Amino acid sequence: MIQSFKRTQLKDYKDEILKELPGANVDWEQPLAERRLQVQNARDSIGRTNLFLLLRGMSAEPQKGGKTESVKVLAQYLHLRQKANEAHLHYCLGYALKDLLQYHQFAGFIDVETEMPLVKGRTDPVPDITIYTDTDTYALEFHFFQKQFAHSEIQRYAVKDVIAKYMRALPHLNSILETINT
Repeated sequence: MIQSFKRTQLKDYKDEILKELPGANVDWEQPLAERRLQVQNARDSIGRTNLFLLLRGMSAEPQKGGKTESVKVLAQYLHLRQKANEAHLHYCLGYALKDLLQYHQFAGFIDVETEMPLVKGRTDPVPDITIYTDTDTYALEFHFFQKQFAHSEIQRYAVKDVIAKYMRALPHLNSILETINT
């Protein structure tokens, strides 16, 4: 997968990029990725995310301002959607998270599963990635749409649809959340 990013150039997605970002002025010959293939690159990248900060009990950092989408990010996203299915992406993310948690000797870490039922013996809900620790179970949901959306649109989707998914499948959670809302 990473090699395909290194072999692909921005010009391969020029038409789609110009539809989303009219007037983009970039070097169309540059590759989508230029980093060397090192495990530490993946660890460092995921280690800087708000997900990892939250798992460590730290506050999430505010998102950096500035341009919300660059030409290269859009091209990488389009390439990812074209080359990998969601199950494979979940597996890769889960494997990278597991490696990161083991590398940092995350306190109480047990295991990471991808696309397995949250509750043993039930078929629903099925989180994309589940992280098990001695004290907590984290059910992670990732959504890769055909097009990129603004952060506010994704947040509304997560609040509305993802929580509804878990409320339907877990009556106990449903009763807790309904109690909070009243």
